[in-house]
Amino acid sequence: MITDRIIERKIVEREWITTGHKIFVTGHTGLVGAGIVNAINGKDKVIGFSRGNTLDPNQGRRNLQIINGDLSNFNDLLDAIRDTHPSLILHLVFDINVDSFEGDKSISREEIEMQILGITTVANMLDIPVIAASSDYRYGKMGGPFSEGDARSPINKYGEAKTWMEDIIFECLPFEQRMLAVFSSPYDFDNQTKPGTPPLLLNLMRQNKALKVVGDARTTYTNVDDIAYALNRLILNKVWQERDIVHIAGPDVLSARDIIEINKEFVLGYSGEITEVTLDEYFKGRAERPREGGLKTETLNGMKVKMRSYREVLGARAPLHF
Repeated sequence: MITDRIIERKIVEREWITTGHKIFVTGHTGLVGAGIVNAINGKDKVIGFSRGNTLDPNQGRRNLQIINGDLSNFNDLLDAIRDTHPSLILHLVFDINVDSFEGDKSISREEIEMQILGITTVANMLDIPVIAASSDYRYGKMGGPFSEGDARSPINKYGEAKTWMEDIIFECLPFEQRMLAVFSSPYDFDNQTKPGTPPLLLNLMRQNKALKVVGDARTTYTNVDDIAYALNRLILNKVWQERDIVHIAGPDVLSARDIIEINKEFVLGYSGEITEVTLDEYFKGRAERPREGGLKTETLNGMKVKMRSYREVLGARAPLHF
C-alpha cells in the first residue's frame, strides 16, 4: 500500500526580498519564468513579455503587467520596454526543446541571433542591465561537475545554440551591464505542464507505476524556488557588475536511480518494477545528452547563498508528523 508523506501546497519556499527593480521578464510563462514570477509575488514590479499563446499560471498576480508581443519583432520589443520603463531585463526565453531543435534543420543561427540581438540592442539604447539564462547543455565533452570558468564544449546543437546566445551577450553589452545565469535541470512540483524529471518520477511512484530510467547519466536537479532565491540575491548585490557567468544549481549530482531512492523515503510502499537502460539506448535517434553533469556554484557559495539538495526540497514539503 502506498503511503504518501508529501503535502501538496502552493508555497514559495525561499523568500524574495524586494530589490526596488521593475523587472522585464521574457519567458515568464515557462518552467523557470513562472516559478520566478510566483516567487516575486508582488514584492517587485514585473513586466511579463510573451506571444500570449501559452496559458499564464500567474495571471492576477500583484504587480504583474503582461504584454503580448513577438521577441523576434524588434518594434514589439522596443515599444514594450519603452512603455514600461524597466530597470532590469531577465531574459529566460529559449522556446525550443532539445529534441525538436535537434530535429528541425530549418532552425538557423540567424533566427537565434535575431531574438537576442533585439534584447541587447534595446538594452544598449536604454542602458538597462541584462541577466540572460543559459543551461548546462553548453558543456558536455568533459566530465562534470563544471566550474564557472570552464571552457564551453557543447554536447549537441541545442547546447551550441546556447553558446551563440552567450556570444552575442558578451559582444554587444559592456561587462558591467550583462551576466549569464547558467541553470541545471530545473524542476517545479507546482508546474502542471512541464514539472521536470523528479516530480514526474514522484507522481508515477505515487501511482505505483513501473519505471524505465536512464542508469548511466547524472545531473544536478535544481528547484525553481531556489533559482528564484539565488537570482534575487544576485540582483540585490548587482553581481552583473562583477561576474560574467554565475552557476545556479543544486548541491548534489544524481542519477534517475538516486532520485527514485530519495522519493521512496517520502512515498512509502512503492513496489513498481524499475528497468534501467543506457543513455544511448534511451535517446537513440534523439539529441545527445550529457552523461556527467553538475555545476559548481562558486559565486553563490562565496555569497553564502545555500542551494538545497533534492532531499531537502522534498522534506520541506512533507508534514512534520506522520
